Amino acid sequence: MDRPTRHVVFNPSARSSVLQALKALGRPDDVVALFDDLRRGPLRLSEIDRRERWFDEVLRIDFPQGLVGRWHREFWPAALDPSRRLVAWTSRLAAGDWTGYLAWTSRLGETPAEVIDISDIAFEWTDWQGRPARGRLPVPRVTPAMMMDRKLFDLARSVTAQDRMAASAELDRLASEDGAFRAMIDGTLTSLPLNAFDDRLMAATSSEFRKAARVIGSVLAEIGEAEGWCVDDLSLAARVGALVDEGRLEAAGDHNGSIRHYEVRRPSRWKDQS
Repeated sequence: MDRPTRHVVFNPSARSSVLQALKALGRPDDVVALFDDLRRGPLRLSEIDRRERWFDEVLRIDFPQGLVGRWHREFWPAALDPSRRLVAWTSRLAAGDWTGYLAWTSRLGETPAEVIDISDIAFEWTDWQGRPARGRLPVPRVTPAMMMDRKLFDLARSVTAQDRMAASAELDRLASEDGAFRAMIDGTLTSLPLNAFDDRLMAATSSEFRKAARVIGSVLAEIGEAEGWCVDDLSLAARVGALVDEGRLEAAGDHNGSIRHYEVRRPSRWKDQS
């Protein structure tokens, strides 16, 4: 008897899109997602306690105690279940998709599995200004309609022994480098330091107060595909907070709260550079 299909993704938004497409197609497959963003933080997933401390003490994201560990305890048994036909979704161009895929593939052992790799697909969509756009996308940005129109479910191929060895080697390299963030640079997943985005955040500010959400949004838009969609708003918000604490930015409002509710500017000694 055929094994029921389980799709494996590395972002909760991707899970929602795949589920919607499956429902529209009338397929009974299920989908599991890793809620922990592997673009950031220590990658030795056997040391989840250290990863949780890193979020709290280094990046300074205040996750509820034990949440990161729970994400992994819930994800991995389902994502590696040999009773299912396992199909992972990824893109070699997207830091989050690819890091998640490396972690998953390196844990497969000899379990049969498949992958849907969307790296080479140019999608078409309409941007927020109503203009036609075309380009590559990370899995979380692929809509259910795109999945169906481009017949992405038909692209699944087997994960080979070579794939597994290569994934383990690349994951070991990244874990050893122990970068705070990871980006796609010249086609290679590259480790970055904690302050990697600080200069861009500073450049997005001025001598006048601006909403923190505007500053962070402009940096996210600047990075985009060029560096593999390598950072999220939560991480940048944590760095903006750190810049305020270091005195490099001034804040109006609670800079430990929502980015929609406070503003930042450069201190007066840097006003002439704005």
